[in-house]
Amino acid sequence: MLMSRRSREAVALAKGLWIYWDLAAGAVEVRWTDGWFRGGYRRGWEIAWDDGPTVHRMRQAAHQVPAGPAIGELVHGDLVRYERSLTLTAWAVSLVRQVRDGGQVPQLADLREEEAWRAALEHTEFPERARTVEEQALAGVLLRRGLRDYRQGLAAAERAWRQDRRTVPGPPMPEVLMSRALATFGLDALAALEQAGNVVELPHHGVDRGDGLGLP
Repeated sequence: MLMSRRSREAVALAKGLWIYWDLAAGAVEVRWTDGWFRGGYRRGWEIAWDDGPTVHRMRQAAHQVPAGPAIGELVHGDLVRYERSLTLTAWAVSLVRQVRDGGQVPQLADLREEEAWRAALEHTEFPERARTVEEQALAGVLLRRGLRDYRQGLAAAERAWRQDRRTVPGPPMPEVLMSRALATFGLDALAALEQAGNVVELPHHGVDRGDGLGLP
């Protein structure tokens, strides 16, 4: 399929932006999509990426990076949308930093606390990057634990439905499970548990207790 001039320029702009920020190839997309743009809900061009720079900084970069005239007129006319997603790595890094700095683990199951934490991440540059190699490794441990608990929760809910035709609540989101694991075990114990291949579960959060993690 032949690409339009604006589509070719969009691909070039995306490449220019990931080079500008020294991101991995393909880390920024400039894509045609539908959604809320200035003036209402319609189809239009969107600059999308995970973590990395904030929306404000990406908008600044888009105005500085050379772009073809067709896509450039939309960028400079503020007719493109900026869509930044936060990865679970960003959540894990922020939780590790909080604990390492002596702070309390946030209760992310509380909607207000989760929203406040998310707002802070949205204003953080490169939230996926830890301050040290050690903290990055600990964030990886925490992330893997949260994803494992989440998968087990989904499997337990499926099993309850297959066996008893019971509908049980699915597990909390992985970032909530990461905060629970961190509050329950602490960083050092989580690292030791992973290294030992231990399968100890979080207490008080099973299917029979209503949150889908499958504990007796």
